[in-house]
Amino acid sequence: MASPLGTGRLYFESSDLLVAVTHVVASAAVTPAGEDEEAPTAVLNGEEVQLKGAAAAGTAVVVLDETTAHPQGGGQPADKGFLVCRLPTGVLVRFPLVHVTKGPGHSESLGGAILHVVGAPEPIDGEEGVVVPPAAALPSPGSPCLVRVDPVWRAAAAKLHSAGHLLDAAVRKHAPQLRPTVGYHFPDRPSVSYAGRVPAAEAEELMEKVQAEVDRLIAEATPTSVSIFTAGDSEAACQAGLTAEEADDFMPGSTVRVVAV
Repeated sequence: MASPLGTGRLYFESSDLLVAVTHVVASAAVTPAGEDEEAPTAVLNGEEVQLKGAAAAGTAVVVLDETTAHPQGGGQPADKGFLVCRLPTGVLVRFPLVHVTKGPGHSESLGGAILHVVGAPEPIDGEEGVVVPPAAALPSPGSPCLVRVDPVWRAAAAKLHSAGHLLDAAVRKHAPQLRPTVGYHFPDRPSVSYAGRVPAAEAEELMEKVQAEVDRLIAEATPTSVSIFTAGDSEAACQAGLTAEEADDFMPGSTVRVVAV
């Protein structure tokens, strides 16, 4: 069995870290979906991975030893940006990031990897007229790779995600019986969904209270704290402010990032 692939999460160290020089661990071309197949696929570390949603538009998948690119998750969209790699042919190219996602959680081989789904490479070494053959469009394992995250997109995504936490802090204060279930921090319709009940006669008053609390938190520039721990560590989860029920929602062994307001 091949050794598991893993990717260091540099984005956990600082949300302002947008550029890093890393190294390629593995790369694979994307195979278009056949008539009887649900989605395009790529074979990494001997395991076939389906590329659904936004990832379906990619032409290759690259795994790095470290990355600044935040994968889609926690309701937040994947970072945009590009990778700069030198192909085995010697051509320096830029791969646009089509999508960034975590490896399958159930996979021992890829569960710790971040998959950079990229589009067709663009020569940038003063060779705009050079056409990169598809067969040569994969960087070699061990070769250096620069990761560059789009700062405007990252800032917008971070603000929307933080807004979701502010909203949740206000809801917890005025409607503690509600339990957050889904956070959607995309720009088209950012929202947080809750499980629980609010009497219809109290709904309008609750919305006014929540809005007033959010306005107060923003006006007072209320500080936030970030805790990172491994799921399954009950003591760390408690210190991060999670209840036992909330902590059980995460897959054991996965990395959990908690933002408290």
